[in-house]
Amino acid sequence: MNDRLITLLGALCALLVGIGLFFQPSGQPALGKPNTEQRNPQGYYAMFQWLERSRVPVVSLRERLTELDRFSSTGNILMITLPVENALRSREVEQLRRWIAEGNTLLLFAALNDTPNWTSGVNASRLFDDLEDLTQLRFEVLEQDEPEEGMTLNDIERLFTSQTIVLSPSAAEGGSGGVHPLLRMVDDLQSVSDSGSSKWRIVEPCAPCTVDDGEALVGFDADVQEEVSAQPAQLVLNLAVESGTQQAALWELQQGQGRVLVSAVSGLFSNRSLGSGGNAQLLTNIVAWHLGSNGQFIVDDLHQGLSVLYDPAAFYKDPRLGFSLLFLLGFWLIYLVGTNNRLAPVVPTDNSPRQGQYIAAVGGFMSRKLAPADTALLIFDRWFGELDQRVFGGDAGRGASKNSAEIWQRLIALPTVDPTLAADLQLLHGQAQRGEAVNLQELHNQLQHMRKLIG
Repeated sequence: MNDRLITLLGALCALLVGIGLFFQPSGQPALGKPNTEQRNPQGYYAMFQWLERSRVPVVSLRERLTELDRFSSTGNILMITLPVENALRSREVEQLRRWIAEGNTLLLFAALNDTPNWTSGVNASRLFDDLEDLTQLRFEVLEQDEPEEGMTLNDIERLFTSQTIVLSPSAAEGGSGGVHPLLRMVDDLQSVSDSGSSKWRIVEPCAPCTVDDGEALVGFDADVQEEVSAQPAQLVLNLAVESGTQQAALWELQQGQGRVLVSAVSGLFSNRSLGSGGNAQLLTNIVAWHLGSNGQFIVDDLHQGLSVLYDPAAFYKDPRLGFSLLFLLGFWLIYLVGTNNRLAPVVPTDNSPRQGQYIAAVGGFMSRKLAPADTALLIFDRWFGELDQRVFGGDAGRGASKNSAEIWQRLIALPTVDPTLAADLQLLHGQAQRGEAVNLQELHNQLQHMRKLIG
């Protein structure tokens, strides 16, 4: 009983150690990512499922943007959310620019005016660099929620609580009173900022107004300046403004034969906001106007944590791993402290040696202890005794091996004996008497042959 108690205590200690190694508590709750597998408020699971059920060809891209060439050349829509978890590479940006210019559409949802929870888990320092690389536009802050002197505690708390951001369609250029086709049947767009909000505006390197010859574009590299100077002014359309401030928050610009839609609010198509306001209608209009007959709606999931490659973090977060380990540990515990220490009684085995094993053991022992010459002499002595008793009628008596010369003379005189074989045996006998090594197998075979000849 004491042994079983000690075994149980040891098993429980091992179980606690295993739990400590594989299930370490995290300091913070896991934050959802804006990708198509997440069902949390920030994910795109609802949008992905809705597009699929609407028979829109939608794809979760879990590879680098350099793989965009495998889709049709035109009529595709790519959706990217910024900031990204896995950094964009320069080759991806170059490939994406060419891909858009061929006649495809890029949807950029950047966390500028809103602050979703998931941004605290990623490096947001490259947000503006990625925006500039993808759009060739710069952004500057106009207003930002920050504590100011004289604010009460309630005012400061209100700055960092959840807020609803509402966007309204902008009037068409020229004062016609119409709206952009993408915002038809859209009264407003709504999203939620988990922690405060800001106001940003575009500073175009090549604005609708022209740039004087020789004027440098501050903050841009020489190659960008040369590219902008060689192209016509880049037209940026304001599609929607933030209600109350009337600051633009949704833009459209052209790159080659393609379009880029930039939203300063990242969560318009998230799970919690897709059904709010006219968000779903905006998505419907985008698909209707920009998705070609052979195109696909592509969601960039690789840069938000989903990859076709092996992901150790995802492996350890998979609940199936925990269930499997718990099952194995439980099975091991039952095995240790069950009625018996084994699942079935042990069947005793008969380890007593057989007759053949005994003979082999004795023969092996003798072969290791006796020299081949001594063994050969013993074999000849026994054979001489056999000849003396069976063939010569016992005349040689005891010590037949001492009268070997007489035995050989009588043996050669027998009419059935092969003289050559007798001579070979006599030669081997002489080698054994001189202490020379003898081939025992050859000796055995020749003696067997001689016994058959004698009869």
